[in-house]
Amino acid sequence: MTLDLSTGLPCAGSVATGYSVNCRAEKRARTSTRGFGMLFQLAMDQPASRSKSRTASTAADWAPGEARWTPAIVHPETPILVNVSTDAVPPADRFAYWCNIAYYHFEAMPRPFDAPLFSAEVHGALMRTVEIYRYRSDAVRGVRTTRQIERDGGDIISIGFVIEGERQATQQGDRITRAGPGNLFVYDAARPCELGWTAHRGMHVGLPRRTVVRALGHDVPRPSVLIDQLNRTSSITLLRRQFEMVLDLLPMVEPHAAALMLDQLVQTISFALMRIEAGPIEGDATRRRALYSVAMMVIDRHLSSPGLSPDLLANRLNCSRATLYRAFADQGTSIAAVIHQRRFERARRLLRTLPASVTVSEIATRCGIYDTINFSRRYRSRFGCTPSDERADAPCDNATSRLRHQD
Repeated sequence: MTLDLSTGLPCAGSVATGYSVNCRAEKRARTSTRGFGMLFQLAMDQPASRSKSRTASTAADWAPGEARWTPAIVHPETPILVNVSTDAVPPADRFAYWCNIAYYHFEAMPRPFDAPLFSAEVHGALMRTVEIYRYRSDAVRGVRTTRQIERDGGDIISIGFVIEGERQATQQGDRITRAGPGNLFVYDAARPCELGWTAHRGMHVGLPRRTVVRALGHDVPRPSVLIDQLNRTSSITLLRRQFEMVLDLLPMVEPHAAALMLDQLVQTISFALMRIEAGPIEGDATRRRALYSVAMMVIDRHLSSPGLSPDLLANRLNCSRATLYRAFADQGTSIAAVIHQRRFERARRLLRTLPASVTVSEIATRCGIYDTINFSRRYRSRFGCTPSDERADAPCDNATSRLRHQD
């Protein structure tokens, strides 16, 4: 699990100095009702030899209590629920505990000697494409350095809202940004910074940089610029409500529903980014590139639906069909051709991976191809071999296996 640095709050744990922090997968009745196969909760153990345990390099190497959890280990396809709190930690040790367990790539400054006892908690979920958290924390200040960025890559862009209190950040190359109750904030983990917050509550989403770049159609601007641009869109209220709804529902749903909600959240954020007004010279082209990127995500999500069409896409993206057609024409293709291509690409992947007990016809319908009589002929035309040959690992001629759009 990774640490999102927009607040310095945790997505999961690491071994703390003087403590061994054990991520325990608890098999309890509520696991099935809440739907997350693994409910990770951080628990403080007494100092033990486990605090010197080996460092796992992959998810396969890691096991609770046997290896240190690091950000490089897990990029889960299925959401993992995160619940972390200082409540079980002795009061005098809470700030040190939180610094070690939560600020994995964030150097917190020492608190004043007369500061009140520290308290913090975070709840949320993470998966490969997105992280979302709602949290409460007492006042903290700290820095993110160039060395930390070089070590972890600074790949996360965080977008969030302050619920109570205030946060402030000075990120390299940008002006000071301040956010109070109800205000939006953006954090770019690739920029060295000084940041801090009063006792506050907030929520944020962390996205891979490539997701934000794809939606914008260009590189990520300075955080203050992106904040101003998002605040000028009509999507900002929808964005906040979507954050709240997802965070409220995540603990109560099954894994497939949680994954769907998180995917839809990414689409909502991408759509908000897409609606940002671009510059006067390349504005229309930039918006159409962003529209095309978001449309591709919607297509992939609904490939199995027989109702997938330009009308459905235009409705989901809140744009006209003409605008949508132009966005695809800019990329040298059409909506129908892309849907056809993606469906056959998915069918090919499923033929290569699913067991023989799943019939070719069933695979076709899973991909939204309901003309199963002609499926084999069209498959051969596209890939140079029949679905049955593909499943048997019969070689396809490279010259004829290239994707074609003449269907």
